[in-house]
Amino acid sequence: MDVGSKIRKKIKSRVIYHSSTLGIAEVQQMGVASLDSEAFRVQLNPSGAGPGLDLGVAFDRLQSVKAFQKKSYSSTSYLVEVSYVDNSGNLQSITLELRVFFRRGQALQAAKAWKEVFANLSGDAPAEEQPPRQHPEQAAVSEASQPDE
Repeated sequence: MDVGSKIRKKIKSRVIYHSSTLGIAEVQQMGVASLDSEAFRVQLNPSGAGPGLDLGVAFDRLQSVKAFQKKSYSSTSYLVEVSYVDNSGNLQSITLELRVFFRRGQALQAAKAWKEVFANLSGDAPAEEQPPRQHPEQAAVSEASQPDE
């Protein structure tokens, strides 16, 4: 194995709550999300309008981790959607925006890293070196536009 090719087995990111199937109001709440061999965890701080959230899902209940790119007229953000099976056997999902303030390229790398860590932990082949697909809500935007790094 190359010295420079370290296999990531955990990740932790600052996030902004975006949406979910959990029935939580879609208001901006900041927090932290992490993924490792034991569980996926999200802790959102309660805000004036939001209730907060402390969610832990065992790794074996996770179904997928997807990364999306969402563009607006003035910015590009990167979202991670985690799907899992809850205790009742229902499929649930939560979408979180990655909070990276320095450069768009770092947010793109963080989105790829979430997919890579899930692939490594679940025994799948390493995540492909492609940018995350665009969020379904996103209008058609040229795929040629890549973030400056």
